[in-house]
Amino acid sequence: MVALALLTTTLLGLGATPANATSAEDTLFDSAQLAVGLDPVDAQALDQGVSVKVQNDEAVAGFGDFEVGIAPSADVFSTTVLPAGIRVMSRIDDGAESTDFRVDLPEGATLIPRDRGYVVVIGAGGTPIALAEIEEPWAVDANGKTVHTSYRLDGDILTQSLHGSDIAYPVVADPTITVGLAGASEGPGAYWNMTGLQVKIISAITVSTLGTALAGGCVGAGKMPSVGWIIQGLCSFVGVPTLQNIWGGVTSIFRNTSVQNTGCYQVKIAPVGMRLHKVDRSNCA
Repeated sequence: MVALALLTTTLLGLGATPANATSAEDTLFDSAQLAVGLDPVDAQALDQGVSVKVQNDEAVAGFGDFEVGIAPSADVFSTTVLPAGIRVMSRIDDGAESTDFRVDLPEGATLIPRDRGYVVVIGAGGTPIALAEIEEPWAVDANGKTVHTSYRLDGDILTQSLHGSDIAYPVVADPTITVGLAGASEGPGAYWNMTGLQVKIISAITVSTLGTALAGGCVGAGKMPSVGWIIQGLCSFVGVPTLQNIWGGVTSIFRNTSVQNTGCYQVKIAPVGMRLHKVDRSNCA
């Protein structure tokens, strides 16, 4: 939602100017965004830790050490930089009912359906880490009318389809990538999800206990009783040094929060957040 060494300023302040579009097409993309209440002007600053770029016909949003990319198949597309991600818009021409986007994910990540969009998730021993989100789709026709639209995922190809009649072409269709979760309680970052029972068990693992286990690397952490497989999964994502650095802060948050065994909770781990948040049960699925 892969190491980052990104030119994060290359898109700032440029407006939503397509690299392969004329000024008339640029107006089409701007008008479509305004029709659904969105600002067509690039953000002048990114949220802390967020990186964006467009290169080789692919738009990429990143945070820390992970990136999520979307490569539109359309001949004409445009982007708008957001504080926590990037909006990628394609022009759908007369007669076409869909457009495709290739999604490039970090190693080990998958797309999980959530509402009408997708969440980019890496599993940590059954406790999902949410890295990024592809927000629900929208589409606007040439008359400024919103068009019913939906996603379908086949492998790494995300297809956005149009539904209905009386559609005036060309149509602008958009997936938006945000790192972390759109509207997440503590802004962009990676969010670790788990049940209340898992919170209680994990909170009892001290920094020294973890350090002893990590002498054997992530595999060593996997040998810890009860939740070793969870710790090993998290370790495989963040690495041993980072896990050691964040563990005291994460478990302190856990110990100072009252939880229900069957509830689902979320904590920001990159960077470490301020508190544990109760979230919808689907986040722990």
